[in-house]
Amino acid sequence: IDPLSDVGGLLVILFVGYVILAQLAVLNVVTGVFCQNAMDSASHDQELATQAMLANKQAYINQLKDIFRTVDADGNGTVTMQEFREHLDNEHVRAYFESLE
Repeated sequence: IDPLSDVGGLLVILFVGYVILAQLAVLNVVTGVFCQNAMDSASHDQELATQAMLANKQAYINQLKDIFRTVDADGNGTVTMQEFREHLDNEHVRAYFESLE
C-alpha cells in the first residue's frame, strides 16, 4: 500500500475496496458450493428415508398376510369373524396388532 500512497490516496481507497469486493465474491462462491452440497445431501437422505419407508410398508403387508393366512383355519381364503375372534386370544397375533400403533 505504501507505493500506492505515494501516487495518491484515492488509489489506496480504490485498491482496498477492490480487495474487499474480491474477498466477498470468493466467500459468496464458497458459501454457494457448501449450500448446494448440503441440499444434495438432504435430498439423498430424503430418498433413502422414502425407500426405507416403502420397504417397511412391504414388510408390514407381508406380515399381515402371514397372520391372516394363519387365522384362516379352513383355508378358503377368507377370514370369518369367528376365526378372527379365536385368534385374537393368540399372544403373537395380539402383540403384532399392538405393535402397529
